[in-house]
Amino acid sequence: MTVKVDEKSINLKLAIKVLIHNKKQIQSMGAFTSNDIGIPSIETGLATA
Repeated sequence: MTVKVDEKSINLKLAIKVLIHNKKQIQSMGAFTSNDIGIPSIETGLATA
């Protein structure tokens, strides 16, 4: 998962990986919105094994 906030927008990207019957299934999602409340700029990521 990554989250990127800048002065104009907030962007979230997420990928979920699940094993079903020994086959890896990947579902991706992204969301984007305007940063109209003035959240400070930041970029971060979260990964698990």
